[in-house]
Amino acid sequence: MKIAGKIILMMTFLAFFTVAVSAQENYWKWLNNKFEGYYQAGDYRNAEAAAKESLAVAEKAYGPEHLNVALSLRNLGEVYRMQKEYPEAEPLFKRALAIREKAHGPESLDAAQVLNDLANLYSAQKEYSAAEDFYKRSLAIFEKAHDPDQAGLAVLFNNLGVVYFCEEKYTEAEPFFKKALTIEEKANGLDSRVLLSILKNLEELYKRLGQKEESKKYEDRIREIQSKKNS
Repeated sequence: MKIAGKIILMMTFLAFFTVAVSAQENYWKWLNNKFEGYYQAGDYRNAEAAAKESLAVAEKAYGPEHLNVALSLRNLGEVYRMQKEYPEAEPLFKRALAIREKAHGPESLDAAQVLNDLANLYSAQKEYSAAEDFYKRSLAIFEKAHDPDQAGLAVLFNNLGVVYFCEEKYTEAEPFFKKALTIEEKANGLDSRVLLSILKNLEELYKRLGQKEESKKYEDRIREIQSKKNS
C-alpha cells in the first residue's frame, strides 16, 4: 500500500419456487465469480456491470435485507471505490453494514469487514478522522475474535498507521507499523508482499522523523528482499 507523499397445488408451487430460487442463486453465484475475475484483472467497468446485476438478482430472489444482498452491495461499493466514485460507494457500504449488523450484531466479524470497507473509503478521500474511527472499530472486533497474531490483522494495523502518517502523527503511526511488521513476519515469513509494503512505510516514517539510521535499516531490508526476488 502506498503512503501519502511519495463487507398438491401448493406443493407444486413450492417445488417450482424452490427451483426458481435455486436457478437465481446459481446465477447470482456465477455473477459474483464474473465480478471477481474482472475485479482481479483491473477491469472495473465490467466488474461494475456484474456487481450491479448481482445486486438486482439478489434483491429479487432474497429480499432487500438478505445477507447475499449485503455481499453484492460490498462488491459494488468496492468497485466504485476503486474507480474513485466515492459518493456512489458510501451508501452501498452503509446499507451492507446495516444488513450485517441486523443479522449478526454490531460486534460481528461480518460487520467488521464492512467497517474496514468504510475506513478504506474515507482514507481514499483523505477523511482521516472518519477513517481512523472505522479502522479502530474494525480492528477491535477482529482482535477480540481472533488470535492477536493472525496474519490478516497486519493489514489493519498497517492501514491505521497509514492514517496517522497521513495526518503527520508520526509517533502515533510508529507502533502500528511495528505491530503490523511483527505479525506479518510471524505469519508469512520475511519476504511477503504485505511485509514489503510495511517495511517501505517504516522506511518513510523514519525519514520523516529524521532518524536516518533507522530509515536505512529498513531500506537495506527492502533491497535484500527485492534482490532475492530478482535472483
